[in-house]
Amino acid sequence: MNEILIPEKILNELSFLYNSKKFNDLKLRLETLLSVYPNSSLLWNIEGAVKKSLRLFDEAEFAFKKVVEINPKNHEGFNNLGIILKEKNNFNEAILNFKKAINLNKKFTEAFNNLGITFHEIGDFNNAIENFKKAITSNVQYHLSHFNLGNTLLELNQLKDAEASYKNSININPEFFQANYNLGNVYEKIGEIELAIHRYEEAFKQKPSSSRSFAKIIYLKKRICDWDIDYTKQKKLINLGIVGERINPLLTLSFEDNPERQMLRSTKYASEIFLARNQKFFPKTPIKKKIKVGYFSSDFHDHAVLNALIGLLQSHDRNKFEIYAYHYNKLKRDNLTKKLKKNVDLYYDISHLTNLKAVELIESHSLNIAIDLNGFTKNSRSEIFSFRLAPIQLNFLGFPGTMGTDCIDYLIADKIVIPKQQRKFYKEKILFLPNCFLPNDNKRTLPILTTTRSDYNLPEDAFVFCCFNNSYKISLDEFSIWMKLLKQKEKSVLWLSKSNKWVQSNLKKEAKKMSVDPKRLIFAEKVSSIKEHLIRHNHADIYLDTFNYNGHTSVSDALWSGLPVVTKIGKQFSSRVASSLLTSIGLNELITKNKKDYESLVLELVLNPGKLSLLKIKLKENILNHPLFNNKLYASNFEKGIKIIYQNFLENKKPQDIDFNSL
Repeated sequence: MNEILIPEKILNELSFLYNSKKFNDLKLRLETLLSVYPNSSLLWNIEGAVKKSLRLFDEAEFAFKKVVEINPKNHEGFNNLGIILKEKNNFNEAILNFKKAINLNKKFTEAFNNLGITFHEIGDFNNAIENFKKAITSNVQYHLSHFNLGNTLLELNQLKDAEASYKNSININPEFFQANYNLGNVYEKIGEIELAIHRYEEAFKQKPSSSRSFAKIIYLKKRICDWDIDYTKQKKLINLGIVGERINPLLTLSFEDNPERQMLRSTKYASEIFLARNQKFFPKTPIKKKIKVGYFSSDFHDHAVLNALIGLLQSHDRNKFEIYAYHYNKLKRDNLTKKLKKNVDLYYDISHLTNLKAVELIESHSLNIAIDLNGFTKNSRSEIFSFRLAPIQLNFLGFPGTMGTDCIDYLIADKIVIPKQQRKFYKEKILFLPNCFLPNDNKRTLPILTTTRSDYNLPEDAFVFCCFNNSYKISLDEFSIWMKLLKQKEKSVLWLSKSNKWVQSNLKKEAKKMSVDPKRLIFAEKVSSIKEHLIRHNHADIYLDTFNYNGHTSVSDALWSGLPVVTKIGKQFSSRVASSLLTSIGLNELITKNKKDYESLVLELVLNPGKLSLLKIKLKENILNHPLFNNKLYASNFEKGIKIIYQNFLENKKPQDIDFNSL
């Protein structure tokens, strides 16, 4: 087909419209021009670019096909066609067209790069790396290939190599926001938090509108307890993740106690994570054998989620339920993973599968209930729930809040964590369990105490305040109260978890600012086993909870070990979990409503050792006869709720709140 040359005046006009992003005007002009010059590959190429910008991918595909039909040696045309096919998830055809482009131009950097991106998206990481390296060989100054190579290496957890690739990209283009941001992700994964903060700050300077950069800076500064600037008190926090760029709502749970704003953040985040899919039809045939329940998590190892869940898994009625576990953490397997495998019917490691391949496998199992144990937590793959893995999908345990999407039908909670006045801030229907929503494991044995306080650098004759909650949950609000308590109890120390290497020096610095001897802060190293972790609680006198984001499993551990916990009840889910735990073990008197009462109650117990001793006796008795640590009761209620939810589906009833008190 003969190529037609277009007059320069027309080309200048089209160039002006395109650069001005007047795509609708350009679209109309092209309609006229293509009727006059139907065999112009250049016009069809511009047509394809315009349709791509307008996200009219079918029309863009048609246009780029015309380009290569008119000029089969147009390597740019094949590359552009490949880009559109990739956008349409037609990966095999996209790969074919990128290869055609490369055959026409052996040093076509952009095509090698696009081929690498496509292989990355389908999970073929070796081919992705190979093509990114070919792109770099063809043009070492093409910063995007270094960046994309870094992305694939990060996916493979090859962190040092990913770091080098991102640095190469930044050296070529120092103002490349996304490379700085992703390098921050690498440092965060490595545990180099200060370096991560620096990179996020660089990214934020380059793009001041980047909410996710700002959120990461705040969150990581909270992780190392760097409160020199208290970002959580700044006005711009109010709209963070609500207006402008989305952020992971997990980050802000410790920033403030506001269920409405947390819901808005989740809804915005979910709108970009959970993509619209074609509606699936699930047959409503009554269950003749067992209800198939699938649990999905990246935390099926020695992690708070599995430590909490294992008691439920051990107690499931396997005559009525068939339990599937889907694990998507590439790296972590341990003895608790082995224990999990023994307590489910089928275990699948889907960490190596792309979302599409994972969904294909899961669909073959015909699940009735799919339970997301991650939500928006680390290493989540919650986006696969947008494919509808089961007719009923639930959010449970990992993320303490709403996920803000119609893809999740139910949230498992209780009437303490979601009181009536806060119900409107949770998009899912709620399965209200009659006692605390958080499962526990009452089969964990507490070994005989053989250690002494000196083994943990604790003074033998001091009163020991304890908090093993994650460092990012601690704010200046709690810490100021804790320092006041140390001042009022002369022979006392505060025993905290050494979450990272910066926490110790930063909190000691804060203590000194408040006229407290920094030596009175003792930091607990990570121990090798859950048994040792549990038994060391016996060396503490009282456990102090955090406010916006309570201890969850950490508070359960303290209670199971016989250590009383004082909490302040808040508004949002994450700030009410400890109150739910204490209610289920019959210790409501340890729940306070404000900071003043929190401080007063702790001080009262400190100054009245007899009262504290009676509380410890009551706690040990209640462990045996209250619902919190009753695995069988919890499993029975959980299964009853699941049956009701599924029966409602079979009866064509819309999802609705399930309240055990009204059954």
